[in-house]
Amino acid sequence: MCSLCLALFLAILPTCAAQQAIILVRHAEKIDDEMNGKDVPLSKAGEERARLLAAMLEDSGITVIYATDTVRTRATAQPLSRELHLPIKNLDQRNPEGAVKRLRKDNPNDVVLIVGHADTLPGLLEALGYHQKVRIHSNEYSNLFVVIPRAGKPPSVIRVGYGEDEGENDARWKKVPLPRRTSRPGAP
Repeated sequence: MCSLCLALFLAILPTCAAQQAIILVRHAEKIDDEMNGKDVPLSKAGEERARLLAAMLEDSGITVIYATDTVRTRATAQPLSRELHLPIKNLDQRNPEGAVKRLRKDNPNDVVLIVGHADTLPGLLEALGYHQKVRIHSNEYSNLFVVIPRAGKPPSVIRVGYGEDEGENDARWKKVPLPRRTSRPGAP
């Protein structure tokens, strides 16, 4: 259901005049979860997630793609970059406030995709004005955040999952069956 809502939401973005949206995702699965160097490539599952991301976002109106200068973030953005014929620009996420200033200056009317890391996306979200605590677990790759800035107010933020993660990451994302109702309301 959330993926359907996201698809509908993203479908109307290009029709909103001067409405900027920033979509943030973590890079897809890397070849080894313990490796953190700059040159760590995506695993087969990560390559598949990158293709899924491109398929989900190809009609979203994205006009700019940013990623950090690691192999895994650029490989996650590459299928969409190729599909939309857009270059992948470098974004230094070590300074979230500076990155957001750059986005506001260079891309005030664009729909932007940022591919980052589990430890940098929370800082970017906070710099964008979203002050709820965000935690992304080390084995969690399915988060997609859509941030819509609103003048003089906190941004609207939608957090959805795309694809599936391997492990049990966060109780909020576990599927819990709804209780079965044994009788209709008002029935004896």
